[in-house]
Amino acid sequence: ITDSQKLKLVIGIGLNYSAVPILEPALALPPIALYDPGSRAPGQPQELIPAIVQAINDWLGCLYAGQVAELLAAFHQSHWLWHRQIRLDQKIWTCQEMTTDGRLRLASPDGETRLLAQGDYEWQIL
Repeated sequence: ITDSQKLKLVIGIGLNYSAVPILEPALALPPIALYDPGSRAPGQPQELIPAIVQAINDWLGCLYAGQVAELLAAFHQSHWLWHRQIRLDQKIWTCQEMTTDGRLRLASPDGETRLLAQGDYEWQIL
């Protein structure tokens, strides 16, 4: 797996474990190669094979600050995250823009704004 493929895979993982449209082209593998068939309960998404998750985590652990900004820029360019809603601190936020230093500007319905960088908070794509 090349670094470029890892980046695409990490984007897919970061957005959604079921982001097959990003995962499949990134690795040119069918879903069965990425997912553990035994982890799927009826109506639930499959979990990624643990070895793949570990490899991604190891790679993410080696990222420098500039690479994290690059990763966020890739999020932005993929249009997966743009204007998507994020659940953070028990609120629903909308991504408004990306700052020049690679952070996402979020807005909540009550008018609060927040800058989000990769790894800053636990957050979930809706």
